[in-house]
Amino acid sequence: MKLKLALMALSLLGVLAFVTVPVTAPPPNMDEGSPWTWQPTKGNARFVELQNKDYSWNAIVGDGRWGWIVYGFVMDGGNFKGSIEVKGMDANSWYLVTLYSDDSATGALLGSVGYYGKVTKPNWADIALFRTDAEGNAKIDLPYTSPAWDPGFGTLTAPTLPAGSYTGVTVAVKYVGTGDTPNWGLVITGGYSVGGTPDARDYNIYEMAQLTFTIS
Repeated sequence: MKLKLALMALSLLGVLAFVTVPVTAPPPNMDEGSPWTWQPTKGNARFVELQNKDYSWNAIVGDGRWGWIVYGFVMDGGNFKGSIEVKGMDANSWYLVTLYSDDSATGALLGSVGYYGKVTKPNWADIALFRTDAEGNAKIDLPYTSPAWDPGFGTLTAPTLPAGSYTGVTVAVKYVGTGDTPNWGLVITGGYSVGGTPDARDYNIYEMAQLTFTIS
């Protein structure tokens, strides 16, 4: 049963217009499981749950491996502004946050960013590379400059997204290694593949509703 956390809702209202302050607890009425989205009656912020999924793409609810993304319906300065929090992932492990869209116009915008603005990739943008703690949890602000030092590109400064309207955007939080540094081979290829060995769905979490937003 979902908890109706009135006090939490009040504490969120002061930051919803900006979505640059990280949320440190599930949004109101959004613990693990349905409903998958939440937005305030007034304000710019949007919340979407992230879940691990089985091989038929059904959410695996109740195993404690999940998270959520907060973003703005309209975001300025060419930045994807908000936060991500994940729970129950692999401990001390690296994850790559990828935005993807099959929509041709949105895919072109995302693909121009590609891997942290370093390498273009059709239809997707890698916007954050972060590490979980010893419990497999992490929370980061977006935009996010990674603490990892890429041996080919150096500092992974938070990339700028082109101005435009983005529709049908999916989110994948993808495993890319465990330890002090990421597995750079996995990073540049975007992690394990779906249907591969191992299968990406054994490690990753994904959006429970596609994102729509505008970058100005």
